[in-house]
Amino acid sequence: MEAKYTQGQWFYTTEGKNSLGLVEQDGTNFMHMETLDNSTAASCMEPNARRIVACVNACEGIPTEALECQSKRKISEAWVKQRDQLVSACKRAEAFIAGFEDDETQEGIAELLDEIRSAAGLKATA
Repeated sequence: MEAKYTQGQWFYTTEGKNSLGLVEQDGTNFMHMETLDNSTAASCMEPNARRIVACVNACEGIPTEALECQSKRKISEAWVKQRDQLVSACKRAEAFIAGFEDDETQEGIAELLDEIRSAAGLKATA
């Protein structure tokens, strides 16, 4: 069973000279980090926070256990599953939006459909 963690996109915020906070999607600050003035970490605090946030956001949907054991197969399976879900969602969106293709009052439908079809591999890009 996977351990629970803060879901959704993470952000960080500066809270002073040597302190930062990790912030969840709804704006709630859920973690506070602080370094000592004379520590090496003080000069790396913001880049470290940026990296933590970027990694967490990039790994959304990948089980923590797969990340901990660095199992390339499990990570690949998670990426394939996420890709398949996105392609499926694009296909459903394409089918819905295609119903507006001949509606002259709708602007940008052709371009939007081209983008969706290209992203989902439904047609080759020009």
